[in-house]
Amino acid sequence: MNTVVPVRSTTSPAPPEQSAASTRGISVVPQTRGPQPGKTRPTPSGTKENTMSTLATDPNTRLALISLTAAAAVASIHHVFRLGPEVLVPAVIITLLPYLLLRWYGSARTRLALGSYAGLTALIFIWFGIVDGFLDHVLKALGLQHTTLLPGGEASVVPTVYSLWSPEAGNLFYEGTGVLEFVFSAIAIYHCHRLLRSQAKRTITTRKVVASPAG
Repeated sequence: MNTVVPVRSTTSPAPPEQSAASTRGISVVPQTRGPQPGKTRPTPSGTKENTMSTLATDPNTRLALISLTAAAAVASIHHVFRLGPEVLVPAVIITLLPYLLLRWYGSARTRLALGSYAGLTALIFIWFGIVDGFLDHVLKALGLQHTTLLPGGEASVVPTVYSLWSPEAGNLFYEGTGVLEFVFSAIAIYHCHRLLRSQAKRTITTRKVVASPAG
């Protein structure tokens, strides 16, 4: 006589959701737990796309670029009006340099690129703003003893290559753009200082976020 020995199943019962779905012929895909809301991992700030978007939306960057480009443009117009087309190529280069240097900093994100932009700002401020703008044209407009480096600059009406409808208008334009050299370069050096401070704070903040554990 053969005896039947009951065999105990060792498989664990399926979860209620899976068993109910299997009876209906529906396959269940196990869900994976995604990141919790409000706890996103920090993205590296050194990527080109992130850096360029940050610079484009940063008000300090925009104001620094606008003010330095305006200072370079005024200095270029001033000296082309006085010296003629022989300084046109350097004038165009120095006007485009602020944008090119900030683009370089946005793509490379190096101290050399940002230092080059700061160096250009300091050069324009010292040479065109102080030496030419303030010591020559601002002091001359105030009726004080002024200093000029170009021959003929000590005259009451400075001879220029280009002219306007009258000598008085041409002299007013030339002296006025000389004064604006100092004004715009002073504004540019101020906004460059704010840009350097904001980028230094952003770098410190990024390092703290990257160093802190995620979660």
